[in-house]
Amino acid sequence: MTALMISTITVKRPDKLQEYLPKVKVLGAEFGAQMVFSGPAAGSVVGALDHQMVVIVRFPTLDHIDDLFASEAYQPLIALRQEAADMSIIKYQE
Repeated sequence: MTALMISTITVKRPDKLQEYLPKVKVLGAEFGAQMVFSGPAAGSVVGALDHQMVVIVRFPTLDHIDDLFASEAYQPLIALRQEAADMSIIKYQE
C-alpha cells in the first residue's frame, strides 16, 4: 500500500531551505519518493493558517518513509532542516 508524507513548513532561513530541499529530494528518490505537490499556502478555508508552505510526497510504503529518515545519509540534513524551517512531517497510509 502506498503512503503519503505531508510536510507543513514555516520558513526561518530561505537560503538554508533552498539548500535543504534539493538534497532531500535527491535522497528521497533513492527511497521511492515521488513529488505530488510543493508550494506556498494560498489561504485558509476553515481554521488558522499556521504554516507558509506544504510538500506532499508519495512513497511505496510507510517503511520507505521511515527508512529515509533513519538513513545514515539523512542524518547530516537534520541540522540543516532545523536551521531552515519549522516543519511538521506527518505520514499517511493510502
